[in-house]
Amino acid sequence: MITAVDTSQRVLVMTFRATVGNTQLGEEMLNYFVAKKKFFDIGYIFEFFYDAYVSLWRGGLETEIRNLKYKYPDYELW
Repeated sequence: MITAVDTSQRVLVMTFRATVGNTQLGEEMLNYFVAKKKFFDIGYIFEFFYDAYVSLWRGGLETEIRNLKYKYPDYELW
């Protein structure tokens, strides 16, 4: 996961790496048929990605985003 600031467009950017390896790809494909979880009020997300997001959020992403929003309160988050 990488966070960045684009001052020209006044945005905060949150990015995630792509799938790595066949094992992870297999897990993602199997998850497609198994479960989806509600993701806030905007829809549903595959459980694999939901769990990964929550793990990152609790592992420091929340602090990083909150710090960036405090420093750049008028910037949009992408």
